[in-house]
Amino acid sequence: MTFFSDRSHRLALLAFSAGIFCIQLDAFALNLALLSIAQDYAVPVGRLKWVVSGYLLSVGIFMLAAGRLSDGFGHGRLLRLGLALFGSASLLCAVAPSLLWLVAARVLQGIGAACIMPSGLALLSHLYPSEQRGRAIGLALGLGAIATVIGPFLGGALTQWFGWRLIFWINLPVVLVALACCWRIAEPRVCGARAAVNGPALLLVSLGLAALGLLLDELGSPARAMPRVGLALGMFVLCASLFVWGEKHATAPLIDTSLLRNPPYWMLTLAGAVVNTATVVHLFVVPLSLQGVWSLSPLQAGMAFLAPAALLACGGPIAGRIPSSEAVSAMAICLGFSAMLLAGAALAYGWLLYLLLVTLCGASLGIANALTLIATQAVVDEQVAGVASGLTKTIITLAAGFGVILAGRSNGPLLNVQGVFISLAGCCLVACFALLMGQRYWTGKQTVDKLTGR
Repeated sequence: MTFFSDRSHRLALLAFSAGIFCIQLDAFALNLALLSIAQDYAVPVGRLKWVVSGYLLSVGIFMLAAGRLSDGFGHGRLLRLGLALFGSASLLCAVAPSLLWLVAARVLQGIGAACIMPSGLALLSHLYPSEQRGRAIGLALGLGAIATVIGPFLGGALTQWFGWRLIFWINLPVVLVALACCWRIAEPRVCGARAAVNGPALLLVSLGLAALGLLLDELGSPARAMPRVGLALGMFVLCASLFVWGEKHATAPLIDTSLLRNPPYWMLTLAGAVVNTATVVHLFVVPLSLQGVWSLSPLQAGMAFLAPAALLACGGPIAGRIPSSEAVSAMAICLGFSAMLLAGAALAYGWLLYLLLVTLCGASLGIANALTLIATQAVVDEQVAGVASGLTKTIITLAAGFGVILAGRSNGPLLNVQGVFISLAGCCLVACFALLMGQRYWTGKQTVDKLTGR
């Protein structure tokens, strides 16, 4: 057995923690700067959706392959590549001369983030013994939670005092420290054949989802946009058809076929997609509304958003205390509660009441988001638990990206906050009832199967 020094353990933990910190900090700090970005580039606020959705879509797409690349390419090497991509993209974001440049750099940032997450987790799992592994991963994710809490205030303060570009500049020294740690890690050598990645399938997914994003963005557009709608629809159908055909004949498909025959898994994953979409759109809309509708400064909005972000970060530890057998019921309750809070926030007239409702909603969505992974892991076999977790994360991330595209469909100076929140409330309510009915059906079916000996 190869011996790995404690020094390698600490360096790997520091490198991964730094990567997670940057990812979470960007996610929560940047939302407070979106209105300033729109003003700097003199574009409608609705155009900013691509700054968020472009990042989310690239994360979701490349997360499909990142796990397999990590196994074959080497966890430490992929972590270094992900950190280098994320840092380089942060530099490009900081000097972006136009919104198009910024969106392109954010897409590159998403690819880097998709490489950091699975490779970092796998590296810690390989380096740390089983009795220390949970503590190490928990510490790394805990630092990400700290970035979640301080992100809104830091984003608002930096935007108001120094400008939004500094949000990206501060990533560079953190990434450089993480890269320096990575080069000194004594990583175990992985024996065996490298994991294959279906490159053509990944390309088809990328093109198809990009076409779907453009299609959603063009919904409700005037008649002159119909050629673009038709082109996007045709591209999506073609890519989807070729992807399905290719997966049936591929030796290394992107999606494990056994999961396709697991209805409870898909029910929970789709409900989780609703939860994550509501969470990300909540993070996108609330800072914009605090500044645009309620006329708060970036710093004031950042301070006001501290409470929703903190409660959102507390969702994971709270969900971890809920037994797996109760996860579906708890998730349904959180969805129903979130639906009521979102509807109330849509109708709130005073900004203090609005802030109270979106804060409670952040707590509810944070718990439901964490319960998604807990509940889906409880209904799949251990042999495909890792694949199922990766697929779930991919689906809920992509759903959030498309949700931001739909929420940001505005050509005016402000988003339609009421319409967005009412739509989210309706989706959460439908998902709540679907979970309750599905749980009742599958529980009854299992009882019948036991009685009949199936």
